[in-house]
Amino acid sequence: MERAREDSSLACMDMANRFAVDAVYLVWLEVNAKNIQNQAKYVNLRLDQANEYEIVEMFGKVVNTVRGVSHAKRFNQRIVSDNPQACVTEWEVEIDPNATDPFRLQANIMKMINDILDAGGTIKINGVPYRYTPLEMKLMMGIIPGNATMLSAAIDPKA
Repeated sequence: MERAREDSSLACMDMANRFAVDAVYLVWLEVNAKNIQNQAKYVNLRLDQANEYEIVEMFGKVVNTVRGVSHAKRFNQRIVSDNPQACVTEWEVEIDPNATDPFRLQANIMKMINDILDAGGTIKINGVPYRYTPLEMKLMMGIIPGNATMLSAAIDPKA
């Protein structure tokens, strides 16, 4: 009971800060275990503040080929060139839950980006060639991990 109260308080504080409100009403739901197992292989991956289509495309190539991902599908995208805070791109990613989780997926993505940058933008990873110009690599350098939860992970370009 004490643990649940701590989690609820932290969740409320996080939600209040995120949406700039004084109070948050949280509803806890019980979920059938069967459903959790069926949904455990799907992760929503979000790229925030990417206000250039090139960043989204570069990141999308990494998402589709990173270790642990079976399939990725972009399902939401909003790019506002003069307002990075309003920009969001989301993928539904199918992973092998026995091989990875959102936290490892986030680490795998960042490692892959660092490997591409360390190789000077030209590298072959898992049979997929990556060739990026110096300008594209500069854009890629701004990608940093955000937060991760059981069924989602977020990545943010540096402001």
